[in-house]
Amino acid sequence: MYPTSCRSVLRTLSPPRLGHTISSAYIVNFQTHVFSVLPAAFAAGFKRLLAATLALFTEGVTPDVPASVQDSRLWPSFELLGLADRYESLIASVCYEHIETHVLETCAGKWDEPMLSQLREWMAEKVVPWMLLPYARGAKTGAWPSRCPSA
Repeated sequence: MYPTSCRSVLRTLSPPRLGHTISSAYIVNFQTHVFSVLPAAFAAGFKRLLAATLALFTEGVTPDVPASVQDSRLWPSFELLGLADRYESLIASVCYEHIETHVLETCAGKWDEPMLSQLREWMAEKVVPWMLLPYARGAKTGAWPSRCPSA
């Protein structure tokens, strides 16, 4: 089973007597080394992988979707390596592009039909569950809490 965050793993690997400062430096050093060895084409490949995970949520399993995209450990692995934080804007762009494509395909030429409720339903059922993976790690639903703690 994978830990929920890179920081928690690296903190368990580093001796507690070193303290927060050394542990934080260790995490930064680890991530710097990981990111320095990634090839220039990594971002494009990562974007395709993200798009495949989103397509899996919105379109279901298709024959051309590799099994690795369906692995429940995929997002915890992204978090573990620091990819979710480093490529947050890439994750957002994948989501934005997917939504835009769906809206264009669904609504093209349908000027006399109300489409907003259908799009909201699609978002709530298909896209929001995917968005929970990178943006609300550990959340079970996309619903707002009934009471937010005051600051």
